[in-house]
Amino acid sequence: MGHLYAGNKIVGAIFIISTSFLLISGIFYDRLVRNLIIIAGSWLLIALLAAFSANSYNIKYKSEVESLSEPGVLCPNCQTNNPVESEECLKCHKNLKEVLFYKNSEGLLDFPDIEINKTEIIEYKKGLTGKRNGKTEKYSNLIHDVEIKNYAIEPYIQINFKYKNKNGNIKKKFLVVNKYNLEEVKKALDLKNIQYVDNRRRK
Repeated sequence: MGHLYAGNKIVGAIFIISTSFLLISGIFYDRLVRNLIIIAGSWLLIALLAAFSANSYNIKYKSEVESLSEPGVLCPNCQTNNPVESEECLKCHKNLKEVLFYKNSEGLLDFPDIEINKTEIIEYKKGLTGKRNGKTEKYSNLIHDVEIKNYAIEPYIQINFKYKNKNGNIKKKFLVVNKYNLEEVKKALDLKNIQYVDNRRRK
């Protein structure tokens, strides 16, 4: 970055000298030539200012991106990538310390994104385009009869469970996650003191 900055300073100095020469030279020529030289010098000066502004913005943007690059904490709610030490999301202020498991399902067909936190399990619903549609389903700590099974499509698994809805009725539900995230899911369930059985067929 230091060499790049030094190079930009040299180029900038050359541009300033050339522009100044053109503007000053215009004084000693007839009106038409003088006007052309002054116009050319003005355009060079504008181009120089625009280039420096763009370069400053790019350096600032790169710095911000690098500060939020992996490893980091992806917010389940707004999907903003936060610095790893963040306790809450920089954008939506969600409490990130409460999150026990989160993986977005990009590339996992159109399955909802799944979050497991200290108080509930949340499904972030998606539309036909695979993008979130703003709807969520939330399941409290009252879930029970949790069973891990093979899903019809590799490399996914399904997590079956029963829960009590708002009307007090017992409902069945299953979530789909990548099998490579299963250990993280199990750890999150353990932290929530939710018992489960692993009934996957071994291949």
